[in-house]
Amino acid sequence: MDEQLVKKLQELYSIVKDEISESLKKGSCTIIISHKAIAAVDIKLAEEVLNNPKNTLKVLEKFFSQKLGINVKVRIKDLPKDRWIRIRDIRSEHIGKLIETEGIIKVSTEVRPVVVAVKYYHNKCGGEFWYNLFGEDSDKEQFIRFKIEKPKVCSVCGESEGRFVEVERKTVDMQRLLVEETPDQIERGEQPAQIIVFLTEDLCEPRMERRTIPGTRIRIVGVVEALQNSKTQAVLDLIINAVYIEPVEKDIEDIKISEEDELKIKELAKSGDVLNILARSIAPSIHGKHYEHIKKALILQLVGGVKKIRSDGTRVRGDIHMLLIGDPGTGKSITPDSKIVIIDESRKINVVPIGEFVDQLIEDNTNKVILYGDTEILNLLDI
Repeated sequence: MDEQLVKKLQELYSIVKDEISESLKKGSCTIIISHKAIAAVDIKLAEEVLNNPKNTLKVLEKFFSQKLGINVKVRIKDLPKDRWIRIRDIRSEHIGKLIETEGIIKVSTEVRPVVVAVKYYHNKCGGEFWYNLFGEDSDKEQFIRFKIEKPKVCSVCGESEGRFVEVERKTVDMQRLLVEETPDQIERGEQPAQIIVFLTEDLCEPRMERRTIPGTRIRIVGVVEALQNSKTQAVLDLIINAVYIEPVEKDIEDIKISEEDELKIKELAKSGDVLNILARSIAPSIHGKHYEHIKKALILQLVGGVKKIRSDGTRVRGDIHMLLIGDPGTGKSITPDSKIVIIDESRKINVVPIGEFVDQLIEDNTNKVILYGDTEILNLLDI
């Protein structure tokens, strides 16, 4: 390994060593590194991670494995904004590149072992060699085929004559996800686009199961690959080989409470008025006796109670079912003197009361005012 590169990687290690230590304490052999940390050390290395992720990740894994004395997997997160791509915008130009996207899991398969390499014996020269089916040898083939094929040439002697006898297989765990665009990413008239995402090795561990449940919204960092189902098929399917995934909405078990947070929680619990304090923290600009009851109901829906055992041995569960019924428009009304920000055609910013602004609109567009009972409706659909 180049001395200059080793120096840069040592610098990177000094930045992320605390996170690595924390991960190893939990028994994980996965190192998650922010792309921002790599860019802070060396821009060229950061660009290589984006444009040549497979080879660069191998280099990173080799360095950290030697440094820590154990085999580790390196995962990359926090890509630059220009690498965030909608599922429908993924094209052939992205093949072999590292990208980031987001979507909702529609289908999640069971974790299954997949053969990634086969060890062959060549009867002519007596040599044995590993033949990688995809992934590591993707430089020789620009697409993935989930099919075991015998090599055409011996890697030991370079001859094609003779028989290749299978000796051993190497497998890894793999899971397939069907991910669909989220509603907020879709413009009017568009149908949500979908893409297949493959998870392998540590991304399939039992601890990751909660993150791959259908309906979960996830953020994906991965390498775009082309999938060919048969040798004669000219049209390829684009898929993502995941490098890192995380749910957009964190699971409650993933939330870390610091010592400072713990002290604040205990102090709050001793106050004796915790329900009212928490209720007032929800939408503080909306106030009044009617709204306080709604806020308290929301708090009670958010938390669980404590299981109790009575003197006769019967158990009382801590959680109860609660149904909050109310007007979905609650808290949306504002008074005429509420201030709003208006930007006119000259880009000048004005702060005016909303009542005054609406009165002026009605005065300027009297021919577009429709009377509906006692209500004046201003129809400005053509503006």
